[in-house]
Amino acid sequence: MHLVFLQASGTADDAVLAGELTKLLDEAKRTHKGAVLKGIEAIELQLKGNSGAEIARMYGVKNNNVTSWISKARAALVREYPGYCG
Repeated sequence: MHLVFLQASGTADDAVLAGELTKLLDEAKRTHKGAVLKGIEAIELQLKGNSGAEIARMYGVKNNNVTSWISKARAALVREYPGYCG
């Protein structure tokens, strides 16, 4: 599953997936720091509909910083949760 591209379509299955994903991301935020933590936060913001440019403005950084954070976070999540994110 590609976390960044998960979009809710309003079905019951989507609600379950969104709940599981929220729990996974909350857990991951407690165990990470630095760029990976910022990437997890950026993924959450994307899931809420924010673009990379909007997230960059929120953090006061360039767009490619956000892209880098998300890449690092996704790599960490896939490594730590291979059955869920792989």
